[in-house]
Amino acid sequence: MRRDKKHLVGVVLGGSSGKWRDAHMRTLLTRAFPKASEKVPEPIPVPVRKPDIEEPTQPAAPAYTASMSQPVIRTRALAAYQPPAAAPPSPGSQDGGFHIQIGAFSRHSDAQQVLSEVTARAQEVVDGHAPLMVPLEDRKRQLIRARFAGFSEDTARTACSQLKARSIACVVMRAE
Repeated sequence: MRRDKKHLVGVVLGGSSGKWRDAHMRTLLTRAFPKASEKVPEPIPVPVRKPDIEEPTQPAAPAYTASMSQPVIRTRALAAYQPPAAAPPSPGSQDGGFHIQIGAFSRHSDAQQVLSEVTARAQEVVDGHAPLMVPLEDRKRQLIRARFAGFSEDTARTACSQLKARSIACVVMRAE
């Protein structure tokens, strides 16, 4: 919002409705404008992290259109993920009815790559928990959710905290 020489930016999430969020944001900004400075702040430099991932040497898997109902993390695959020798279990078949989701991807190869990378970086956290690729489909698109299965709710929360401490984004999900 801009008034005279003052500019404010705000974000309100949640609430009971869009109208409620709009009204709450108006109230917050109206209260904040008298305290806002007209001084133009120095730009904050944003570090740019160059990817340390090389281009794939194998042809990419077919791409799917990503759904906006889940976060999408895009990466480039280095090598194909090698699944465990045993057939992967169905999503809720391990002991414990909770998963740790690492991300959702538009390509199988990207989901496989992330599962492999997390296994390599945090083997003691995910050891004994089957890596899964769980499809999420609607009428127009498909996403592949990369997960580890077989957690109780408590062990999933603990494991996800340990992954986050290693800068690996995750979320605890009930098995479907």
